[in-house]
Amino acid sequence: MFKLREIGQGEAPYQFIELAVREIGYFEKANAEGLDKVGFTLHSSDRTQNSIRVLLRRADQLDSEVVYRQIEQIIQSNEAFLLSGPFNMQVIQSPGY
Repeated sequence: MFKLREIGQGEAPYQFIELAVREIGYFEKANAEGLDKVGFTLHSSDRTQNSIRVLLRRADQLDSEVVYRQIEQIIQSNEAFLLSGPFNMQVIQSPGY
């Protein structure tokens, strides 16, 4: 589980989430093996909003831009999510066979 720092005053929330997804994605991709599958769950620490889940995909197909676009689409329909931080991001890694 990754605990993300609070979004700073005047900081652009979408860019903050995009950078976090990109950095965590690089970390997970570097630590995955072969056909491992990786997914994400992003939720506010206070759990007042529903979590955002990104389905498992093969680590070799993990693209932070695609993951971020999925998160962005969900956030656009629930702007209040960005106000409910700080956030935690849980990474799910499943061994591939």
